[in-house]
Amino acid sequence: MKPKVSMRRALSDRKLLGHVLQGRSWFGWRVLLIAAAGEKLTGAERVEFKRLTGRAREPNKPCRQMICIFGRRAGKTFALAVFDCWIATLCDHRDVLTAGETGIALVISRDQRAATVTLNYIDGILRNSKILGRLIINRTADAIELSNNIRIEVRPCNKISGRGITCISVVAEEVGHWFTAVDFENPDVEILASVRPTLLTTRGPMLMASSVYAKHGVLFDSFQKYFGPDGPADILVAYGGSRDTWSRLALAISVSSRRGPASAIFVSLMPPADRRTATATRSASATARAIRSSSMRCAKLFRLSVRQL
Repeated sequence: MKPKVSMRRALSDRKLLGHVLQGRSWFGWRVLLIAAAGEKLTGAERVEFKRLTGRAREPNKPCRQMICIFGRRAGKTFALAVFDCWIATLCDHRDVLTAGETGIALVISRDQRAATVTLNYIDGILRNSKILGRLIINRTADAIELSNNIRIEVRPCNKISGRGITCISVVAEEVGHWFTAVDFENPDVEILASVRPTLLTTRGPMLMASSVYAKHGVLFDSFQKYFGPDGPADILVAYGGSRDTWSRLALAISVSSRRGPASAIFVSLMPPADRRTATATRSASATARAIRSSSMRCAKLFRLSVRQL
């Protein structure tokens, strides 16, 4: 994979990808994509990079894996769609594809309808680019065919989907919510093991994005092994809450996403300062619900007493 246009230039040129990820709220994602492409960061970008990855400096080489673990509505799917557009249209793969071979930018998810959302994002991003939109020669329900011998394709989430193809990239959507037990027919570890060989000759990246769900499975194992300053340079793990990469997201939505069984897991993975804030928010919400419930009971008792009189 040889970049014809750098990620930084592509994100600043409105004829390429400059019409997306614009504004202050997308700053974190721009930093992550530029770093994952192996490019240098500025001083301000390096501060943001450390906040999201726990690493003081960017890898300075293209990432073999990029794992984005953020809350719901954090922009994960759209950001990886932008990265996939750059790989499929602004990188040269002719030196790794043989005559007659088509490079596949593969998108997989536990639910194929969810993977189609990523495909729709990619279609919209390309068509809104004056230059990249011209590369589209065909669009079907599960694929976008480009004139540069690349096809962006959605396939079912199972261990046979990746066989018989050559991939220039693999996007694994919401991998934290895939089946993890080995007694299932398609556990997460087997699915990813089946698609990794498709990247061997092209040296393309494996891109994972998910919200947190449980302390087991490929996503959690990757977080444990690779997050922070001691992780390998070519495996980048970025982690945070919904508002860490999408600051315009309403606080009410961010708080509501931490309710339910998964909230305790999410908080337990947070840095200490964020953990205290999240715990305090949850405690305040629980207190408010208790007060509201108590008020309703008092009102009910009052109505009963009035009827008895």
